[in-house]
Amino acid sequence: MCRTDVEQRLPDVFDEVAPSGGRQRGAEMNEHEFQSKLAELMGEISTLPATERGKLEKLAEDTRQRHERLRQTVSSLQESLDYLRLSIKYLVFDLEATRRENGYLRKMLEETSGNE
Repeated sequence: MCRTDVEQRLPDVFDEVAPSGGRQRGAEMNEHEFQSKLAELMGEISTLPATERGKLEKLAEDTRQRHERLRQTVSSLQESLDYLRLSIKYLVFDLEATRRENGYLRKMLEETSGNE
């Protein structure tokens, strides 16, 4: 892969990313690592000449904002899944109680029908 002068001066923050744009297997990055790498990237960008710095700073900031929105979305989805799990537990409990009541009422009807 041939790098431009700007790319050569930047740290290899994204070397773990596969050419297809996806992460390589086993190369997971947690929140702390992401923030650390982004801070490192921002530090390296700040050493660049002003003509090259502006666009890269904007891209890095956009990346940070997208990451934050993604993190918030995942958190919201996890909360929704937790609520869904709880709701399902309540519904299963209610279904079991309804089945027990139905069984009890059928038994009562059979007993009263048999007595007549």
